[in-house]
Amino acid sequence: MKSLFTRFCLLPALLIFTASVVCGQSTLATDYFRSSLSGNWSAPDIWESSADGSSNWIVSTLAPTELANSITIRNGHNVIINSNTTIDQLVIAGGGILELATGTTTALTVNDGVGNDLVIQNGGLFKHNITGSQLPSFTASSTLEVQTGGILEITNNAGNPSDYAVTSSATALHVIWNDGSIFNWNSSGDPADGVTYFPAVSNIPIFRVSKPISIGNVLPTVINGLVEANAVVSVLSTGTKTFRNGIIGTGAVGSTAINGGQLIINGATAKLAGGSLTLNNNGLAIATGSTVSLLTNKTINNFSGSTGSVVLSGTLICVDFIIDGTSKIQIDGTLKTTNVNGLAGSSVTTLATGFSVSSINSSSAVEYNRGADQVVTPLSYGNLNISGLGIKKSAAPSDVSVSGILNIAAGNTFALNGTNDLKLNGGGILNINANAVFDSGGESQVSGGGSPIINVYGTFICRDMDGFSGVGTSIPGATSASPTTTVNLFAGSTVEYGRGGNQQVTSRNDYKNIVFSGGGVKMVPTCSPFGTVFIKDNVIADVSNKSFGDSSTNLTMVSGRLIVGGTGTKPDIAGVYSLTGGDIEFINSGSTAQAIRSPKIYFNIIVSGSNVKNGAGITTIAAGGSFTVKAGGIYDNNAQRIDGGIGTQTFTMEAGSIFKTGTTGGFSGSNTAATNNVETFNIDPKSTIIYSRTSDQTVTPLTSGYPTLLLKGGGLKTVTTGTFTIAATADSVVIDPSVVFKVSSAATANFNNRPVIVHSSASATGMIGEITAGSSALLNATNVTVERFIPGRRAFRFLSSPVTTTSSIKSNWMEGQSNPPPAYSVNNNNTPGYGTHITGSSDPANGFDATSTNNPSLSTFNKTTQAWQPVSTTSGTLTAGVGYRLLVRGSRSVDLSNNAPASSNTILRVNGAIKVGTVVYNATTTPL
Repeated sequence: MKSLFTRFCLLPALLIFTASVVCGQSTLATDYFRSSLSGNWSAPDIWESSADGSSNWIVSTLAPTELANSITIRNGHNVIINSNTTIDQLVIAGGGILELATGTTTALTVNDGVGNDLVIQNGGLFKHNITGSQLPSFTASSTLEVQTGGILEITNNAGNPSDYAVTSSATALHVIWNDGSIFNWNSSGDPADGVTYFPAVSNIPIFRVSKPISIGNVLPTVINGLVEANAVVSVLSTGTKTFRNGIIGTGAVGSTAINGGQLIINGATAKLAGGSLTLNNNGLAIATGSTVSLLTNKTINNFSGSTGSVVLSGTLICVDFIIDGTSKIQIDGTLKTTNVNGLAGSSVTTLATGFSVSSINSSSAVEYNRGADQVVTPLSYGNLNISGLGIKKSAAPSDVSVSGILNIAAGNTFALNGTNDLKLNGGGILNINANAVFDSGGESQVSGGGSPIINVYGTFICRDMDGFSGVGTSIPGATSASPTTTVNLFAGSTVEYGRGGNQQVTSRNDYKNIVFSGGGVKMVPTCSPFGTVFIKDNVIADVSNKSFGDSSTNLTMVSGRLIVGGTGTKPDIAGVYSLTGGDIEFINSGSTAQAIRSPKIYFNIIVSGSNVKNGAGITTIAAGGSFTVKAGGIYDNNAQRIDGGIGTQTFTMEAGSIFKTGTTGGFSGSNTAATNNVETFNIDPKSTIIYSRTSDQTVTPLTSGYPTLLLKGGGLKTVTTGTFTIAATADSVVIDPSVVFKVSSAATANFNNRPVIVHSSASATGMIGEITAGSSALLNATNVTVERFIPGRRAFRFLSSPVTTTSSIKSNWMEGQSNPPPAYSVNNNNTPGYGTHITGSSDPANGFDATSTNNPSLSTFNKTTQAWQPVSTTSGTLTAGVGYRLLVRGSRSVDLSNNAPASSNTILRVNGAIKVGTVVYNATTTPL
């Protein structure tokens, strides 16, 4: 009767923890077996058996043989074979140990069954510890498979245990070494040498050395795997030693004499790490096609007196690790480093001080591939690759020389330091790939013999004060006349002028994109980039009178300033504008106008030239932008407007600036005005606004009041609504001939006691016209000068002053001067073309011009006597509306000593307060 225990079964003197073990049942030789304890293989009680291998496990009554369905040595169990044993379908699980401890008369036989017959799983251990001389015997095609992480360990040298791995042995034919399987030499005896370990296949087993050994003779020794030296490995004799997949571990590996066989690493993938390596005269060869990864810092010395070196024909990937020691390296293949301090030159570079570079072959490549900033050591390279990310900078003063190709990968910057140069010797090539950057660093240059080539797909940053290409520039050999260096600027490429100070821009016809950065003034020549001009930082790009750009050129600005001079439409750049900052300054002061290109959206516009006008369309200012007319600047918007569009904008006029508008809708506030959708006005009262249209215009009020205001052209200039005010410190208001200033019924005009001048000419006379709302709508018109043109003909003129003056007749119609007797031919005429002579007395106190007769020329009408009565003095004032009869001989240039003098045109002007309100006329008297 069977008794079932779900967790344990009680046996004599033993309490065994198990899982579902059935007691009272016999074991068959064909059952499934698994270890339950450590002990000798032949002891049945260390095994459990099951008929199906998944349930009903019982304490075995037999030791397993080759008849078993399968046998498993489980984790934590050490099973010892010390008697004749035949096995099949044996698995040593992770943590399980099978110790082969047979003697001189006993042996292990591996039977050939289904699949692999002895399998060492990851973490499992097969320990060779025999005292006899017989290795396991393999029948037919039976196999021992060492899986990844599985260990076959040699603890003594009995029976020539190297044969497990030596490919020429019969035993090795039955052993399968998987990738990452481990052959652990833990014996004080030396392994076989002059032989080949492991098959030459892609799998990479590990030859682990756990106790000091010596290896090597006159024949080649080859280990087709990775040597993990955790103890000293002494390399002997003249035969080569090939450690195909490299050397790792904490132990030292090295030659014991000056002369000896060469060490070779030739695996497609290999590793180098751990303890020191000592080379003889033949050194270490990293073969072509082999890629070796440095996993730790590594010390490589030469044996005392040796001249050996590491000959790199394959690829050595050093990442951040350091190779130090007394040896050297000959770079014929590829070396890659991510060391932040560079390749060589100090104790913290990839090749530390003491471990030198003996030579760099012209066909070799050194790659700086850190994912961040990295120092590039100045050396003479064959090929130099810049990859990873960040800035790779040659910080030392020495030059960097490249005889092959310097390739800068996307996402990287290679920078010189401004004092050293890049030498492309022997026809070297610089490739700046798309999204990659070359930075000259300052006055550093790219030059070299043998016709070097520079291919720019990405960005070339030029920081040379003399420019990009040509004599004395970043690329001195790229002259226009006899170039020795070829520069190819491909589609999408960028030349960036990035000096922190003033810089000359080279004239070329093949620019694609140009960036102006850094600072200072960039002196721009005539050229037309086939892409985008980008201005940033505090740069001033001074185009002046040059032609820069065309319809194939775009403009982007985030800051800085673009200065454009010359005539016609400017900027010449006519492509797409993307302006989120910066200024465009228009400086033309020539006789021919400069037009602001429109319609375009600008950020900040500055007008400093004296002959600048709007172009053919609306000039739009972006949100946050501004329009500024500088002192001395004159801007004529013709009939187009400046529009703020969305957001807020600022309009500024500095003292001494002039703004002309020919729009019908006035200065601001509508689509027909000079400005619209502009929120802030900063208008200096000493600036000037000119209404210049030849026909009617609306005059719109300004919150801050108008500065100097010129009403020119012609037609009615009408204040239609609101209060029109002149700023308290403005210079004047000037009304030209043919212009009538009008104030409608819903409006008011406040001249703020500032000078108002109404001009007169031969063709017309300006007017302050209808003030619809009467005297209340014209305020503070107390300083008004009104002119009247008088043609050149001696005649009496009937005149009345439109203003009441506070100054004398002499100050007004005589321009404040008179001719004293007796030198009648001497004329005081300080303002040619203005004023006239008024005679009547030779007494200077009366203020007349003296003549030989002193006949009166100015009279007023006496309504009592109904006769003209001469005035007795010119010191009296003029009252608006009072009539005078004045003999106008002409201007004050007329010779009063001549009875028949030639007459001349003149302008009479009076200054005072305009009479406002009701004026009473009496038909029988002079106007009151």
